[in-house]
Amino acid sequence: MRHLRAIVAIGDRGTLSAAAQDVAPSQPALTQGLSKLERMAGTALFERQPEGMTPTAAGLIIARRVQAAMTMLADASDAARPRSGGRGFHRADILLTMGAHSELIEPLRDGELDFLVGALRNPPPGPDVVQEALLVDEVAIVARREHPLFCNGKRPDLAALIGCSWLAPPSGTPLRRLWERLCAEAELPLPDIWMECARSR
Repeated sequence: MRHLRAIVAIGDRGTLSAAAQDVAPSQPALTQGLSKLERMAGTALFERQPEGMTPTAAGLIIARRVQAAMTMLADASDAARPRSGGRGFHRADILLTMGAHSELIEPLRDGELDFLVGALRNPPPGPDVVQEALLVDEVAIVARREHPLFCNGKRPDLAALIGCSWLAPPSGTPLRRLWERLCAEAELPLPDIWMECARSR
């Protein structure tokens, strides 16, 4: 178990010496344990480079599985711990992590996050992730009341809006793809993107 934890530590810290500080054994013992795991796996788990160690594809897969197993063991240990006060609700620690979907999907796969709330992805992230709709969101275009497009009291059409500078969600996000599809269906060019905002999706 200690050597398996070492794989996660090496991936996080980037060097054997730094990983040894996290998992307790000496650096030679850690090197020996890593060599044993690589023999068992039949492939290299890390690429040795002058600036540190980088996980190989196999190393990444094993590190994620080990991290997920460690998280489940910690959860099981906590659930099995006797609770004071007899019956009633268990204490729950809630950690809210904000970030882009691309930043959170791998921690979700690794078991560091329990679930992710965000826009559904199409195509889905993969067979190891289950998506379920919680609500249907409405998309709105927001502008200041004094904007020239609203001075005549009429609602501007998409063609008029395209002529403005936009604050838009990042490329590749579901909202951005929806917006680009609306322009394509109307045979209109994409407007000038003045700024991309990661929190607008």
